[in-house]
Amino acid sequence: MTRKYNISYLLTLLALWCVMPMSAQVTAVATLDSTQIQIGRQVALTLSVTTPCGSKVEMPVFDDREQVTPGVEVVGTATEDSVKEGDDIRHNIKYVLTSFDEGKYEIPSMTMLVNGKEYKTKSIPLVVNTVDVDTAHIEKFFPAKDVQDMPHDRNWLLIIALSIVVLLLAALTYYSYRKTKENKPLRLIKKRTRRLTPHEKAMEGISLLSTDKSIEQKEYFSRLTEILRVYLEERFGIKAMEMTSGEILSQLILKTGMDGSMELQSLFSTADMVKFAKYQTGDDTEQSLLSTVVQFVEKTKQTQPQPATMAEPEPLEPTQKRNIGWMVVCGLSLIAAIALLVYVVILIID
Repeated sequence: MTRKYNISYLLTLLALWCVMPMSAQVTAVATLDSTQIQIGRQVALTLSVTTPCGSKVEMPVFDDREQVTPGVEVVGTATEDSVKEGDDIRHNIKYVLTSFDEGKYEIPSMTMLVNGKEYKTKSIPLVVNTVDVDTAHIEKFFPAKDVQDMPHDRNWLLIIALSIVVLLLAALTYYSYRKTKENKPLRLIKKRTRRLTPHEKAMEGISLLSTDKSIEQKEYFSRLTEILRVYLEERFGIKAMEMTSGEILSQLILKTGMDGSMELQSLFSTADMVKFAKYQTGDDTEQSLLSTVVQFVEKTKQTQPQPATMAEPEPLEPTQKRNIGWMVVCGLSLIAAIALLVYVVILIID
């Protein structure tokens, strides 16, 4: 009986010996990096628990501005990590605490769960000191100063250089403006003018022809028939410049139905003989045929005036082209001078 009792006792001791090391492997610790702080300063609270590998650990959780004890609050979670130590693991979490009231506080015991079992840390004292104020020498304290203007180091070399450039551009602007004024005959704007009618063109050509006393007879009849052909083409749409005399007369009768073929036939026949057969006519014949053309034009002229059109500008002369160049230089230099002047003023004001 005694022997059986001893065996049972030994087995109980062995079981306790096996269980005790397992329980001793879990340790919970809370530490502060300083036990004294000034009011408003911060201090780190580190919670550590060492457990066997694979253990389930639950650490205390605090929100920002939550008080761990009245007067001491959490302002943030700094770090959370795990460190392997042999067969165990140490779990760490660090909270940042602060206090705005002077006094002595006690950080209470923290509870940690390891595999559902609670492990508590020891409480820690914390002293919050106020700032010493020398009330005996109040003259050392000054009110808050007004907003001060910071000295600004201006780049005066850059400002002077840009000012010189502005002056040069202003001089170039004035010089180019004077050059444009020297070349006054500049006509780039189209004028609205009335286009001459076929009748007016023909009468103008006839007037010039009749006043030209130095012209030879052959050229006289060539110009007279050309005036008539151009008139027929513009007035009736007959391609008279490309037709023979007979074709012109046939087309004229076909388009207008008017009978003026005998007078015009006499003109074309006389003109052909003068140009190709060296036929000579008298002054009376020239005036008679000229009158025939004038009467035909007056008889067939349009009564409705031509609409106004834009006259083409005359080709620019070399002086006018140079004038345009100076105008461009004047405009560009003026714009550049104004832009740089504004920039210099901004640099000085800032």
